[in-house]
Amino acid sequence: LETSDSGSKWTSQGGPLSVPYLLAVSCASATFCVAVGNNGGIASTADAGRQWRRHPKPRLVWQILGVACGSVRFCVAVGDARSFGGVVIRTVDGGRTWHPVPLPKGLFELDGATCPSSSVCWAAGIGGNGGRAALVGTTDGGRSWTAADLPPGLLELDGVGCASVSHCLAVGTTDSFSAAVVGTTDGGRTWT
Repeated sequence: LETSDSGSKWTSQGGPLSVPYLLAVSCASATFCVAVGNNGGIASTADAGRQWRRHPKPRLVWQILGVACGSVRFCVAVGDARSFGGVVIRTVDGGRTWHPVPLPKGLFELDGATCPSSSVCWAAGIGGNGGRAALVGTTDGGRSWTAADLPPGLLELDGVGCASVSHCLAVGTTDSFSAAVVGTTDGGRTWT
């Protein structure tokens, strides 16, 4: 669906063909968007959704659960690689090619991502050691990622969003299965 009037009216657009079960979309402009889905499906549009182009994913990726674009050339997609755990893939050519990037050890699955700029991104998910929440970030356009220090009591984080490179929130579940919200106002140096 597409809107050009702030949501008053929605029209159906032709979806990315042969990308089953779409899970997330990110738009870096009014015309450029990337959609991702189960089985590692990736598609992009450069004309506001009128035409979609399917892109190959790296072999190790099983499912892609989230995507975030910091510009029309730079995006990251997150998910898991079956037995390998959490995965981040990135593109710097508008989605035509995607490549996995090295991550900190101990990630089970990454569920959501945000890129408030073309160099800063965050990805949220579950760590492999005891099912604890995981949050990883990059400040170099996705080339390298580091794990954030999170407060205790978080079981998992399912989504993350930023209003700027300094101000972000991540949401998920606590150890007692209630809603969790953690945030940063210093670019991710501290999360509370």
